[in-house]
Amino acid sequence: MLNDKQRKQILEMYGNGEKVEVIAMIVGCRNDEVSKTAINAGMRRHARFKNIKQRDDDIAKDYMAGIKVAEIAKKYGLEQTNIYRALKRHGITERRCKSVSRKLTPHDTSTAVQMYQMSKMTMAELAASFNVSVGCLTGIFRRLGVEPQRKKRAA
Repeated sequence: MLNDKQRKQILEMYGNGEKVEVIAMIVGCRNDEVSKTAINAGMRRHARFKNIKQRDDDIAKDYMAGIKVAEIAKKYGLEQTNIYRALKRHGITERRCKSVSRKLTPHDTSTAVQMYQMSKMTMAELAASFNVSVGCLTGIFRRLGVEPQRKKRAA
């Protein structure tokens, strides 16, 4: 059972945007007691964010500036799925890999495939030389039907 002082502290911290888990730990109660106290006081679940639209705008700006989703999530105390939802509300599509900003030209793609198939360069070396991630190159090769090369075992 919570006393009046604890309820007041919960509502103040919840209204300031503190996470339920943190409030529960500080006040010394269960997470559900924090949530129920806030709900009974008329606070909506997301009412702890004073201006969700402003927060979403800031998330979108951070994302467009190239900040990683994991870093944005940490900055705002949110899960990564919430970051993706905020971006979706802004009509921003998820970055898949570095090649989104620098796509390989058809010539670069064919050169990379030839170099890889002739075993002149590893996937990591190709990715570095074309300034894309290994994952992006793997995806491009997979779409083109290029068979992955297996590492040769030393005898």
